[in-house]
Amino acid sequence: MGFKMHDFDRYVAGRLAAYDELVLLREFEDVARDARQKAAALERQQKVEERARPRELGNRPRGAKTRAGPSCRRKGLGRGGRCPNHGGESTGPKTRAGRARIAAAQRRRWRAWRRLAQLEQTERA
Repeated sequence: MGFKMHDFDRYVAGRLAAYDELVLLREFEDVARDARQKAAALERQQKVEERARPRELGNRPRGAKTRAGPSCRRKGLGRGGRCPNHGGESTGPKTRAGRARIAAAQRRRWRAWRRLAQLEQTERA
């Protein structure tokens, strides 16, 4: 059972190749781990910024003009940071039923206003 030199060279070369493969694998794992850590840190930072944004919006004046002329100084509230006085709490009904309800309410208001205007005209005459 002779161990020849070229067998030894092949053995060493095989071991070195396996070692090189192991080193490359570890380097790849290190790079992958670093990338995962950076991605997690970035995600945490984005979440912190998202949580801070509503506070920022709520803590600064909105800049809406008041009837007197200067800017409103009231700070914003809610998710969008809108001023309760000037921010337009509602954007109106979205569904057909909601729009029909608003239209009926408007018709009632206009009828009442016309009746009142007619009464005032008859009182003047």
